[in-house]
Amino acid sequence: VFAAGVKSKWRNKEIGLAATSLTASEVNSEEVTFLRLMQDYCIYTPNTDTLRGLSPDSIRGAIGIHGGGLAESLEKLLNSKSESVYRDEAFKAIDWIDDVTIQKSASMLLSPSVTRQQKVIVFQDKFMNASRNKLTAYDASEGALYILLAFILARSPDTLPLFAVDNFDQALNPKLTERMMRLFCRWMLCEATKPRQALLTVHNPAALDGLPINDDRIRLFAVDRDSTGVTRVSRQRITTELQQLANQHGWPLSRLWVMGHLGGIPND
Repeated sequence: VFAAGVKSKWRNKEIGLAATSLTASEVNSEEVTFLRLMQDYCIYTPNTDTLRGLSPDSIRGAIGIHGGGLAESLEKLLNSKSESVYRDEAFKAIDWIDDVTIQKSASMLLSPSVTRQQKVIVFQDKFMNASRNKLTAYDASEGALYILLAFILARSPDTLPLFAVDNFDQALNPKLTERMMRLFCRWMLCEATKPRQALLTVHNPAALDGLPINDDRIRLFAVDRDSTGVTRVSRQRITTELQQLANQHGWPLSRLWVMGHLGGIPND
């Protein structure tokens, strides 16, 4: 929205509509609040190499946009007594670990071909011999790293107030996807140092089974394109009819999605 009387020929396309709107609106208005929120908005697109510390990254808020800085961010939460319950839940979700610590990379035996970060995550495997049961993030499964990423984004005091995670379910088996979604929702909804909101995209139906969909703070949207190519976003509500259908056949939310009851999949 432009200030009254501002002619279009004076609009600077290099500045953009958002910056112009900030100067033309009341300081405490809803428009300004929203625009300031969007200024810090970030879409995280994690990948395994960056989570392992093998690739450089740009830190935004609690962590890098591709998952970099995992060790440093996790260390802050490991030292926080208020996060101990959620930390234990994250570790329990990784069923093969006994403990997780952060160590300086100089103290670890690493291959010369490995890019060294200042700090590295060390997992203690409860099934391995005690003399060689230490695994770093370079060797651990990618599922373990994604669980830690979800934990950091949901609970870190440095997390941005509004952020998105693209392909939240990538590289995870169906059961771990469901578990991570359930934990992430719980961590996000529990009391935190400041309000925050997450937008997640998923493609694995199992992710839906982890959603506490009856909580109005958790909202499910289907994104489709119509016959002309226009993107359509619609909120998916679990109606009484859908609930009865699911109860009658014992179908989870993922089954309803695959069967086409929730949208977000091709019609043919």
